[in-house]
Amino acid sequence: MFLIPFFIGLALAFSIDKSTSGEVSTNLIVIKASDNYVLARNLFSTYYISAKGHSFEIGDIINVTGSLSKLEFSHKEQGFDLINYYRSYSCYAELNAQSITLVFHNFIRMREFANYLFQNYNEEAKS
Repeated sequence: MFLIPFFIGLALAFSIDKSTSGEVSTNLIVIKASDNYVLARNLFSTYYISAKGHSFEIGDIINVTGSLSKLEFSHKEQGFDLINYYRSYSCYAELNAQSITLVFHNFIRMREFANYLFQNYNEEAKS
């Protein structure tokens, strides 16, 4: 009986809030973090978000405000199809972020842990 309001609140927290100006504001969970982008999802969709120089890791919860567009890349790099790669993550849209706010910082930081483990090895052993 007490779980029903919890699940309703959880669903509302990760749903998309569309304002009248065409902007979107939503809470997302980071499912993949690379050097210049993140893939993040809510209950309904997965989004590609360009974010150079970020410190987000898998499991972080972020609030993103921006506009939605269809995921498009103009070229294949050495025969690698980025569109199909992102579709394998069920990512079909790009969220052009105007602001990204960290809501929850996942306490398990895999990059920091890997850097700690490999700090005594030379550069060839790290790759």
